[in-house]
Amino acid sequence: MSSVIDIIKKRRSIRKFKDTPVEDDKIIRIIEAASFAPSATNRQPWRFIAVKDKELLKKITSNSLGSINKWARTAPLLIICCSVRKNPVTSFISESVSGVSYHIIDTAIASEHIVLAAEELGLSSCWIGWFNEKKIKKILDIPEMWKIISILAIGYRDESYVPKPRKRLPLKDILIIK
Repeated sequence: MSSVIDIIKKRRSIRKFKDTPVEDDKIIRIIEAASFAPSATNRQPWRFIAVKDKELLKKITSNSLGSINKWARTAPLLIICCSVRKNPVTSFISESVSGVSYHIIDTAIASEHIVLAAEELGLSSCWIGWFNEKKIKKILDIPEMWKIISILAIGYRDESYVPKPRKRLPLKDILIIK
């Protein structure tokens, strides 16, 4: 069994997937992992839309992701990661005072839980941050109050895709211990 650190080190952004559907039980398990993410004042602002219908996938990848993300057309599953402010007034006030968009951070943490759980289950993934929110909301009939934070492309890695070598800053450049 792999440790969390092993999974984190192994995980890569994959941009080419096999034409194999992701099983519903795996979708449920990765969303369950997201549900255990921490959130500011336990608001749990995240909402996830798992898109596996081929026609919807085609509409989203053809009309909403731009030419930079053409590779996403190979993904058998897109998870639309949304945030909803349960009380927009108090959320706006607290975020204005602190200068921190907690709902975005919370949804990103939950989304990373999905990515790591997917990796553990033998799935690969890639974060997508470049998309047309308005078009996706229309295609999927997403409520106006929801904000799309990111999209996760998920599937079984096509073995012909080899990611570029990973470059990381040395720990001495990112860590200060006092």
